[in-house]
Amino acid sequence: ASLAAINGVVDLINGDNAFAECTSLKTININGTVIPYKAFYKCSALENIYNGGKQVVPTKVKESGLELTGIKYMDLSALTEIGKYAFKSSALCAPEEGEDVITIAGKLIAEEAFASTKIVMVKFTEAEKLENNILSGVESLKHLKFSKVFTVDETATDAYGAEMFGKY
Repeated sequence: ASLAAINGVVDLINGDNAFAECTSLKTININGTVIPYKAFYKCSALENIYNGGKQVVPTKVKESGLELTGIKYMDLSALTEIGKYAFKSSALCAPEEGEDVITIAGKLIAEEAFASTKIVMVKFTEAEKLENNILSGVESLKHLKFSKVFTVDETATDAYGAEMFGKY
């Protein structure tokens, strides 16, 4: 699709697959802080999602909600629900330009949620359970910090190695 921007505010309450594969969409204004299932899947040019005139600070990103997007900067400090592949293979690297540490508040970090992103440093403030390969393929990763004790996915065969964090 050749849609590059949308004037006005989009309500994504029932937005599963809303803009999936809209490869030229660069900017959108949404009403709310929830990114539905595959809402922006494969929107490779998408750089900005606004809410109320500011970059959205999502509370939930459902499965593949921002997978394969061009979003580099997003504040994830209010993110409480993170679906499988939520940011997989996106350009995500920091909360904003000039900052390196992404703070994530989610309790469950779903499978491959941040796989193959550009994250350098990540701090998990509320993480209680980590599924497989949450950071698989993140070659830029230099530092991880956990504020709480966490459990690993019961299916992980190598909890602190390739199965948990992937080969990064």
